[in-house]
Amino acid sequence: QTADTRRAMLQAHSSGVQVSLFSDLPDVFLAFQEYATINDGSWHHIAVVWHQGTLTLITEGLIASKVEGYGAGRTLPDFGWVVLGKPKSDGTKAYTETGFQGHLTKVQIWGRALDVTNEIQKQVRDCRTEPVLYQGLVLTWAGYDNIQGGVERRVPSHCSQHSCPSGYTGPQCDQLQVDKIPPQVEHCPGDLWVIAKNGTAVVTWDEPQFSDNVGIARVEEKSGHRPGQTLLWGTYHIAYVAYDQAGNSATCSFKVYLLSEFCPPLADPVGGFQQCKDWGSGGQFKVCEIQCNSGLKFSQPVPKFYTCGAEGFWRPTENPSLPLVYPACSVSKPAQRVFKVSMLFPTSVLCNEAGQGVLRQKVRTAINALNRDWNYCSYSLEGTRECKDLDIEVKCDHRSRPVRDLTESNAYSLTAEMPVNRVTRQASDTYAVQISFPAVNDPVVNLNSNQRSTVQRLLEQLILEEDQLDVHDILPNTVPDPASLTLTSDYACPTGQVVVAPDCVPCAVGSYYDKDSLSCKPCAVGTYQSESGQLQCSVCPAIAGRQGVTIGPGARSASDCKERCPAGKFYDEEAGLCRSCGHGFYQPSEGSFKCLLCGLGKTTRTSEAVSQEECRDECGSGMQLALEGQCEPCPRGSYRTQGVEAACQPCPTGRTTPKLGAATVEECSLPVCGPGSFLNTSLNSCIACKKGTYQPSAQQTLCLPCPPNTSTKGTSSKSKSDCWNPCEMNGPEMHCDP
Repeated sequence: QTADTRRAMLQAHSSGVQVSLFSDLPDVFLAFQEYATINDGSWHHIAVVWHQGTLTLITEGLIASKVEGYGAGRTLPDFGWVVLGKPKSDGTKAYTETGFQGHLTKVQIWGRALDVTNEIQKQVRDCRTEPVLYQGLVLTWAGYDNIQGGVERRVPSHCSQHSCPSGYTGPQCDQLQVDKIPPQVEHCPGDLWVIAKNGTAVVTWDEPQFSDNVGIARVEEKSGHRPGQTLLWGTYHIAYVAYDQAGNSATCSFKVYLLSEFCPPLADPVGGFQQCKDWGSGGQFKVCEIQCNSGLKFSQPVPKFYTCGAEGFWRPTENPSLPLVYPACSVSKPAQRVFKVSMLFPTSVLCNEAGQGVLRQKVRTAINALNRDWNYCSYSLEGTRECKDLDIEVKCDHRSRPVRDLTESNAYSLTAEMPVNRVTRQASDTYAVQISFPAVNDPVVNLNSNQRSTVQRLLEQLILEEDQLDVHDILPNTVPDPASLTLTSDYACPTGQVVVAPDCVPCAVGSYYDKDSLSCKPCAVGTYQSESGQLQCSVCPAIAGRQGVTIGPGARSASDCKERCPAGKFYDEEAGLCRSCGHGFYQPSEGSFKCLLCGLGKTTRTSEAVSQEECRDECGSGMQLALEGQCEPCPRGSYRTQGVEAACQPCPTGRTTPKLGAATVEECSLPVCGPGSFLNTSLNSCIACKKGTYQPSAQQTLCLPCPPNTSTKGTSSKSKSDCWNPCEMNGPEMHCDP
């Protein structure tokens, strides 16, 4: 057939199958039954059988529709055309809006009627594992190579897999399945850094969002914290866990850092500079390296780098609560190299001063002779090439050593008084030679041949190869012990300076030279040092009648000394004076630069608490902590809101409260009525005392009447003395003021 003569013979719809095998016969529509819903997202097996004039529609192995007497005795055309996924049209384009949307598999045609009770039932059972019925098979499930539009092949096939809504299973999708899929975290906040100068802050964050294939049953916060809660300085681990109905869970965790400051910038080291870089998420952390300017060096070991991470303070540090200050640089000078040689000279005779002198002279002669050619000594005696400051020390080491047993065979040379088989001991002395001299740095050059070498190599040749220290011609029983030879090179610096090879570096400002450890130590708290290379630090001068104190060790000038505040106070560096710790804080030590926080829900009765025992549970609104430790109501004219004010606060000027225990400033609703007036409680206003009355006290509800036969000259009288009688008796006469 051509494209113009093609017609639809069999076409499947979501409601049934339309059959038009013969053009001269009316079309037949085989409808699906209610129990065989096709358009539900699940796999369905459909078969259309035409046999001996009977059309049968079979779904899931069940007969859905049947029509008798259709085309009995006729035969079908020899050729046909199969199109998948689109209705019949002249074009080749598949229209998604009107075509098939779903999955197809095993579209096959047989030239015979399949047995409904056997063959079709097997195909329904499992479309992937049941064998193909090749008998009478006309069209196989293959050869569909011309693919148009959004059609794609699924390999391997997933036909017959039952698809139910999430969380359900079974033939009717009415059974809850065992859910093994945990919830998913859709949104989890990152770590949070909050700066709180006073030790507490209200911290908020976006709560995590979770999703699940069935549904989220509950979400729990495991650490007991919630957004909008007041937190103290510290690190808090926040964890939310979401559960589904099956108990599967997913966790969102993050940290909240509450800090007084976060990675404060550091000043360059004195005499040097720093190079810093950002690191971490969003580049919020810092790492810095420090170096000294040319000609300067650090007098103490410094780390390769300093870093500030999530904790908000710089490392390395011995005390994170103190501000970090880089070490200072000092001017460096070349150190004096000192070469040392030690060697043993065993002898079979007594070690004495004469032998010591022989060895000392032998060594001096050999060292000086070598120096004439190589000039390796730093200093020479004037007019010669002999080493200056050459130190040669020869000591006698008296030791005793066991000798072999004497037997009859080797005792013939001894006298008869020597007992046989007796162990004897005899003296064995050793000359211990130690040599030291200041030497120049390597390499050294031969003055005659310009040959280059090292001091150590020259001394090894002198002693081991040339035997220049051999004294057997003068001390016949004394020989050098090559195995005991040691050669070391070290540096020497003046007192107050340390060796930073190959230089000497004075102890920097803020430190002193410790003779015991031969190192630079930072000045202790309360002392300072403004000069380099010093052996001790200066004590802080007295300030306000008390010895000054420094915030930490390593102070570099007298200006670093501050007033030593008493316990219960701290030194405010910005204001330059001592301040009270304030309610909710305490400080047991004098000379402190900060106070300690009582904790959440705790406060103190006074603003200068000196111990943690003074921290008590915070009182409720309208109450404050009394001296005895119990809560008392705020007096009239004051108020306090819990969590806002540490103690009762006075009302705004000219206002007061109607009663004790006011909780908010709004309760300061009454005017303050001074002497000479009274409060009209009905009008909430102050009324001046009328003529003939007075009121000496403030905030009263009435005025006092004058004594009998007296009155006041006017209103607003404040004292009883304002009450008077205008007429006075003067003898028999009465005088009245006009």
